[in-house]
Amino acid sequence: MESLSHVGPVLVAILGFGALIFLHELGHFLAARWAGVRVLQFALGFGPALLSYRKGLGLRWGSTTPEYRKLLEARGEGGEPGRLETRTVAGVSPTEYRLNWLPFGGYVKMLGQEDLDPAATASTPDSYTQQPIWKRMVIISGGIVMNLLVAAGLFVAVFMAGLPAMAPVVGATTRPPSQADDASDTQEGQSDSSPPRELPGLSQRNAANPLRPGDRILRVNGRKIRSFNDVVVSVAMAPAGKPVQLLVQRPGVDHPLKLAIEPWRNPATG
Repeated sequence: MESLSHVGPVLVAILGFGALIFLHELGHFLAARWAGVRVLQFALGFGPALLSYRKGLGLRWGSTTPEYRKLLEARGEGGEPGRLETRTVAGVSPTEYRLNWLPFGGYVKMLGQEDLDPAATASTPDSYTQQPIWKRMVIISGGIVMNLLVAAGLFVAVFMAGLPAMAPVVGATTRPPSQADDASDTQEGQSDSSPPRELPGLSQRNAANPLRPGDRILRVNGRKIRSFNDVVVSVAMAPAGKPVQLLVQRPGVDHPLKLAIEPWRNPATG
């Protein structure tokens, strides 16, 4: 059973890797379609096709290519002599979308782009090799551009969502900092009925400690505070042997209070 505990992370890694590849290849695909290049296959994974779809033929187990080639032979129009892939069939898309058996990797196959046979070019107008250099550069860089756009989007999403952080309130529980926390240095913080928390370095054991449950710490030695982690860092960085200056908003008090705390060092942790 212990070995099964690793299955979930492995599946997540495979799906995540597959999603990145899909988006990368999607960038190439969209760029090729924009440039007017005929895309023959848009595949996720390598090896034989597990599932495939072609407009005009529908969804199929395996590949739609054999069926499509028969249609090209019987009803194909235009194209180059002896090259079925350059011909077209009315009502049937030349593009096959496929999911292959091996989920690692993926590719976009375009007309005229033969990696194994560079000499096998096509002279039809929608061939990759017939496009001007700048369009080919757009197609080649489409995957990288898509990766950059996805990375930027994820970065913005994570930045907007933020991370859970304990509010700098004596007695508060963990909650994410809100935009209201930045609105004013004197805004009251949220607290609940949980027992007061002992702030590291600002011990409640000190009888002279003026902090009270519900007090929101706004600044430590002049540094603006948004989370409990800010309090910990600011106290740790405070000069040794000197009182820590706090600016605190206390519930029921209209103005912030200036307090001075003597830091207490935990002998066990230093």
